[in-house]
Amino acid sequence: MTVYVNGKTLSIRDSVFTQQLILKDIDTINIEYCTFENINSSALLIEKSTFVNISDCVFRNITITDNKAIGVLSGNGIASIQILKCTFDNISGTAIRFPIGGTTKAEDRIGILIMSACRFNKIQSNAKALGNGVIVFHTNNAFVLANRFTKIDHTAITIGRNSTDSEEFLQKLNMVTVQGNRIDSVLGNGILICENAINPQVKDNIIFSIAYDGKGALSDQGDHGIYWQAKGGLIQNNAVLYNYDGQVSGNPGSGISVRSNAIVEQNIIAYCSGNGIGYYADHDSKGALTILNNVIYENERNGIYISASGVSGNKPDSIMILHNTVMNKKVQDLSHQSCPIAINDFVLPITIAGNYTVYIDQFNPLEHIRVLGTSSQPKIVYNLHSSNTDEFVDVSIGDYKLNNNSIAINYARHGIPIILDREGRFRSGIPDAGAFEFMSPASVRESITGYIAVNNHFNIQEQKRVSDCSIYSLLGEKTELIFSQDNQSLSLVLPHDLPSGVYVCSIKFFDEDIREIPVILQR
Repeated sequence: MTVYVNGKTLSIRDSVFTQQLILKDIDTINIEYCTFENINSSALLIEKSTFVNISDCVFRNITITDNKAIGVLSGNGIASIQILKCTFDNISGTAIRFPIGGTTKAEDRIGILIMSACRFNKIQSNAKALGNGVIVFHTNNAFVLANRFTKIDHTAITIGRNSTDSEEFLQKLNMVTVQGNRIDSVLGNGILICENAINPQVKDNIIFSIAYDGKGALSDQGDHGIYWQAKGGLIQNNAVLYNYDGQVSGNPGSGISVRSNAIVEQNIIAYCSGNGIGYYADHDSKGALTILNNVIYENERNGIYISASGVSGNKPDSIMILHNTVMNKKVQDLSHQSCPIAINDFVLPITIAGNYTVYIDQFNPLEHIRVLGTSSQPKIVYNLHSSNTDEFVDVSIGDYKLNNNSIAINYARHGIPIILDREGRFRSGIPDAGAFEFMSPASVRESITGYIAVNNHFNIQEQKRVSDCSIYSLLGEKTELIFSQDNQSLSLVLPHDLPSGVYVCSIKFFDEDIREIPVILQR
């Protein structure tokens, strides 16, 4: 064991360590191009530091045998740490864990953790420690970006920690982004977001080959591509493919399993032994659950499954299932077990609108959206149902965009403001059913233009007299706008508390005409 304590700056470069390195009470630490190998304990422990940079290091052939609540790389009480371009190979136990143990002490808290461009390979479980890639909690801001995980025995990325209510509050994460990671060949969950992550964002990740042995790490519970327990947040533009859980034994896993609430949008989920997107009410929710613009196909259970059967947690205020493209085949013995959308024992307000469901060779529309058990009747409007895939471009390669003669075009007259489609293009007029808005080549350039509002103002060239102006968020929330008009232009003022994002501005004229335009608000 090598220990360094008390100092202003410590730089270590081009060194090889075959025993544990402990660094304490050092203000600034730089470790570059070092190798940690053949160690039978955690390799690098850092406590009480202001700034830590660990880059281009290799951790290999390391076994944790003494403490399951520690990682090969671990630490407490660090104001800012960067872990960049490091490799973790052939690890027995957890590769990275911050902080150590289950501490709730304020002095052990991590300020900012950034982990990017790291590689994790062959992270294995042993008798004393589970083979996890990354575990982060008790941290103000965590960013896990553009890393590669493969052959993980348990969970690749775990954000947060579930424990007692008081511990969860003290160990919360205030800001989390998990983005651009590639995760494959994982026996457990791809990404686990626990209850005490506050409004996390999980986006642009590709996750495939979950529970690749057909049993997984949690055979009684199911292993999922994304397993979500946080109250609120965003699950966006992820691809979750090939979950084999339950094919040999145990419960089948979902592509995305939401146990609380979030915005789940623009994801692609396919080839899962369980549901594409599943909701089960065994963790408390706060707010709405929105499932929007997802493409879900070829899963062995339901495309979208919502259930509150047998549980009594705080459920979402409402659930909106909007403009998803869902294709399933009758794989299970009972048609409702593998239909595109199923609702089971749920009595809260649910809106199901604008979806394009395909249930192969099932001609009865009532088979496409099933309401089961003690569920109250959802609001089900302007969903398009088909028994074949003829109106998509090429489903053999997973292309579920609409053909130019599809009856889904201008189909969804539900009146709910849906601004973008699966690819982030603006929908104009009456939206098309499903996740994709049909765009002819000539209209693509026009569809992506919009007014950019800076410092809460924007102007439009408009001579017609205006009677009213409103702006709508992606979820349909309406805000009245202050406006003024001269002979040539219309000037609009947005509220100061309106967050950055994409909106639709609705302008009503005195002649009862209405004009809708996209607006991008930049703070």
